[in-house]
Amino acid sequence: MHAPAQPAPLTPRVDPDALLALWQHEEIRVVAARPRGLEDHPDLPVRIRGAFGRALADRPPPRRADPFGRPRAFDTLFGEGQAPRPFVIDVDVRGDVVLVDLRLFGAARIHADDSREALVAALAGGVALKPRGMRVPFAPLDCLMRRASPPWPAPAAREAHVRFLTPLVIRSGGRLSAAPDALLVACVERVNGLAAWSGLAPSFDRAAARIAAARLSVEALETIPVRMTRWSQRGGDTPIPVSGFLGAVRIHGPLGPFAPYLVLARDTHIGSHAAIGFGRVEVALG
Repeated sequence: MHAPAQPAPLTPRVDPDALLALWQHEEIRVVAARPRGLEDHPDLPVRIRGAFGRALADRPPPRRADPFGRPRAFDTLFGEGQAPRPFVIDVDVRGDVVLVDLRLFGAARIHADDSREALVAALAGGVALKPRGMRVPFAPLDCLMRRASPPWPAPAAREAHVRFLTPLVIRSGGRLSAAPDALLVACVERVNGLAAWSGLAPSFDRAAARIAAARLSVEALETIPVRMTRWSQRGGDTPIPVSGFLGAVRIHGPLGPFAPYLVLARDTHIGSHAAIGFGRVEVALG
């Protein structure tokens, strides 16, 4: 068995603008038929992620050893001790179809083909929508794959509107935090963690983000606490409580180094449990 994958060796430190210019990720979109009677489950990304992980783990080993000694796709994406995991899954139920988007960051991009085949197989094989429930097939209709780069933010942006599409989970001192400015620091930490998988060491870190956030006005437009329960394959029947917030915030002031991070947050998510669909945000800069 291969050792768990690790982020690439770090390059010299890069500023936020350089980070945005260097950023690329792989996007895989599967368009699947909406199963009869399917509701827009809030934990649908978690369920599909579990099916994807099982399909990836069940893939037969390659016939030939990798000449570069790289780990298997499952070990890179789901190996023990991966923080943060270098992928996210978004799910949208649209009329008669379900859109499943898988993004692979940094070193995980080499596994795009294996991941695409595993995701298609997972959806076709069925997703358990309830604990110990029967697997419901999501018949794949189409599959698209592309290498994506983030858009460039407007010059000298001075306002951002951030809306939470899925529960945002941010912890401070071990407790759930609803402080609006905590979102900015969590955004920087999330992107910096994923940047390490590309061998990038951003110069804008947690300490600098706290100082810069104090210069901005962050207004909570709405904060709705959300509590739900999820299950994991390793945990069996033991429920895992998850608490977070829905709502939106408005940020006023010269965004400066935060602007590239907010642009990247659209694809990376923000906060804890991001790899299972939490912290998905919609960001408008102006």
